[in-house]
Amino acid sequence: MNFDDTAGELRLFVDGEEVAMTTTDQSIGNFDAPLQVGSPIGLYTPDGTFDNTRIWNVARTPVQIREGMSRQYDGDPSLVVDYRYDTTEAQTVLDHSGYHNDGIRSGTIWPVPVKGLAITNPAHFRFSVEDGRGGFDEQSFDVRFVPPLRGSISGTVFVDANADGTFQAGEQVLPDWLLYADTNGNAFPDPGEPQATTDASGQYTITGLLPDDYPLRVQPRAGFETPAIKTARVSANQETLADVAITELTLGQIRGQIQTAVNTAAAHQQVFADLDRDGTLDTGEPTAMTDALGDYAITGLSAGNYDIRLTPRAGWQVTDPVDGLRRVTLDQDGISTGNDFTLNPNTTTAESGLAFVTTPNLSGAGDTLEAGSVFRYQALAQNWSGSSINYDISLAPDGLSIDSQTGLVIWQPNLNQLGDHRIVLRARDGDDGVALQDFSLRVVAPDTPPAVTSTPPNNAHVGIPVVYQVDAQDAESSALTFSLTAGPATASIHADTGVLHWTPQSR
Repeated sequence: MNFDDTAGELRLFVDGEEVAMTTTDQSIGNFDAPLQVGSPIGLYTPDGTFDNTRIWNVARTPVQIREGMSRQYDGDPSLVVDYRYDTTEAQTVLDHSGYHNDGIRSGTIWPVPVKGLAITNPAHFRFSVEDGRGGFDEQSFDVRFVPPLRGSISGTVFVDANADGTFQAGEQVLPDWLLYADTNGNAFPDPGEPQATTDASGQYTITGLLPDDYPLRVQPRAGFETPAIKTARVSANQETLADVAITELTLGQIRGQIQTAVNTAAAHQQVFADLDRDGTLDTGEPTAMTDALGDYAITGLSAGNYDIRLTPRAGWQVTDPVDGLRRVTLDQDGISTGNDFTLNPNTTTAESGLAFVTTPNLSGAGDTLEAGSVFRYQALAQNWSGSSINYDISLAPDGLSIDSQTGLVIWQPNLNQLGDHRIVLRARDGDDGVALQDFSLRVVAPDTPPAVTSTPPNNAHVGIPVVYQVDAQDAESSALTFSLTAGPATASIHADTGVLHWTPQSR
């Protein structure tokens, strides 16, 4: 209920929507009577559940009332009573406003936690850790339950004609572009990741996001440069603006589309310009990958004649053109289109076009993994038929697991697993498609920091050289390097031998 004393308007809201309104010439006054919540009024007895009771000293707008259905307010001076009914076993009903208008429970019905804004008592945790030799540590903490407050990301995807990164009137908007929050970092829009497609005006909105920083990506499209990942910070009940500037790739382009014989787009296919005309992809030859629509664009080409080929997935062959070759004559800064290819499967297990489209990433560490560290890899396979995909393991070391639905791989090797390990993942779909991904990991012992074992001198005399041999040990027997990070200006240490020299001088 909302009463605007100045306008004399009394409004009733149900689920955030106004259902009744009346006017009165009466005004808000002070009454020396207790506030009663849930008590009968005449012959009327309230029938329902009180989730949260608030009293404000200002009239609330309809937008504010709807907002308050999914959030709490802490420290707002306009909120004079805030009963959340979160003490289920106490006589006192706590007021969470800053005015401490606590209430007292009456009757025989105790507060019962319900879904919504009601906050239950905190959950208490305590855990301990032991090393098996008598040493231990422990930690305790409380977790308070609060309602999940959501926000959104919205913006416009456009061609940044003047390269200033800002959307301006007259710049081309891009409809039907997919944007997604790459929460697992594998650079692909996985099922379940927040995502949205731009409308005819190039605008998108990703809704229902918990407060956090989200890595926003754009699904690549042929002929356009894929922008760098964009971090969007989402706050509760707020809309975060995140326009995305797209750059068209340079002219001198050869474009086309790859489809199957049944007109299914063949995504993630590699196309290349066979500059030396040897029929194989060589280092330095221009390439492109087909996008989700099967389109490709090889860009940045000079004028000339080109042989365009593709490297089909295992189990597939090019049937149009028959020889698998498109010969293109390209003018200076020209765009050649219609250089299409058609694929057909060689085996029934390849008909769905199922294939892995991600590769393991060890953060620049190559294929090396330290024992005790955790290897996480979000594997993703895609097909052209759209049928559901499940994952399992064909070959892997002990302890490695994969989520059958999401493809998330997790492994924490121990010191007994040092050495090389071959891993084979398998994906299967509802069309009898099968795809394998084979890679290797080398597990190495964790690096133990070196330890200084020598004892430094305590005294020195003016004019008498001090020579101190610094001794240190390293568990991996690595070559050690010594450096002097603080000391008198005349002191020095040998980087390889660790011998420190210093002759004290009188002032």
